[in-house]
Amino acid sequence: MTRRVLGLALCVVFALALLGAAVILSGAPRAVAGTPVQTWALVDVPCPSGQVGVGHGCYNPAGAVDAAHWSVSAGSATWTQPTFVTSYTWSMPATASQSDTFASGAGQVVLGTRATDNTNNSGVDTQVCLTGPFPYTWKGNPGGYPNCANAAAPTPGTSNTGSNTILLLPGGTSPSALCPDGKFECVVEEIGLGDGGHVDFTYERMEGELHTVRYAFHGVYSGRRRDVFKSIGVSGRGTFQIEGTPRGRAYVKTLNPSGLAALKATEAKGSPATIRMRAASIQFYAPNVLHIVYEVTAQSHFGGCEPVHKRKRFTVIQYASHRGGGLDFDICTTGSGHWVKDSAQVSIQIR
Repeated sequence: MTRRVLGLALCVVFALALLGAAVILSGAPRAVAGTPVQTWALVDVPCPSGQVGVGHGCYNPAGAVDAAHWSVSAGSATWTQPTFVTSYTWSMPATASQSDTFASGAGQVVLGTRATDNTNNSGVDTQVCLTGPFPYTWKGNPGGYPNCANAAAPTPGTSNTGSNTILLLPGGTSPSALCPDGKFECVVEEIGLGDGGHVDFTYERMEGELHTVRYAFHGVYSGRRRDVFKSIGVSGRGTFQIEGTPRGRAYVKTLNPSGLAALKATEAKGSPATIRMRAASIQFYAPNVLHIVYEVTAQSHFGGCEPVHKRKRFTVIQYASHRGGGLDFDICTTGSGHWVKDSAQVSIQIR
């Protein structure tokens, strides 16, 4: 099937066709890493009106000074003025437990900031801070607040940085917010961006042990259009977490999805192209079905296809071991500027 080019070259809608490829499952999801009861896990929530999703958090610009000159994304923010620039970074842990330590690297919030004074004779200072119901300890930010990272550029032409690492100690913390499913089992931790508003992160109290599930897949093109494509392959791997061990067939809530995938294609005439993707969300139907939504992070395209479409999110993979699995794709080809539709066989391992 062909149709005129309407989308981003080599980066259009990918969807699954359950076709007959082998899927290998090593039994029920196996616990790779466990955490004790009374673990809190970072969860995605729908952002309220007026807020913007940035990674796993929601950015609230309320109270921002000079909001038009702020740029906020997942894990970083910048305030740019002719006379100064301030920047902020943060990372939130996927889980937090009372048993976490600095040595383990788990349960830690890492804050960073930079102040740069260009021509402002008064100097500029900045800070990024963590507030919320979790108790904590810290190492860093000497002379500043224990829950912040501070930096100051006191004179024109100076630039300084500050950092802090905060270990969350949530033992005994009581829920104080609703979770996405309506249960009162969550808390909200806030990253304050000085004069730039704040980013909220929601943590949900887990009742059972968290298990890490690892997945990997590889697919090879086996369609009929050999006159168009010399080769096509798709591969990827990643992890997600589940609470407890699923029993029987059921949808299981997933936490902290991660993973990378790539689709590489070579035209019959030899022109190559690649899409690289990052897992944004994963649905898991125990014991052996995955449905993964990827975001495109980078791409190359065939010369005759112009990247005019701005879509960046695509549902690309779904597997079912009891029926086999396969990948359908649409790819724009050189010269004609048409989409060519075909399928690749896929195998997967979940363990």
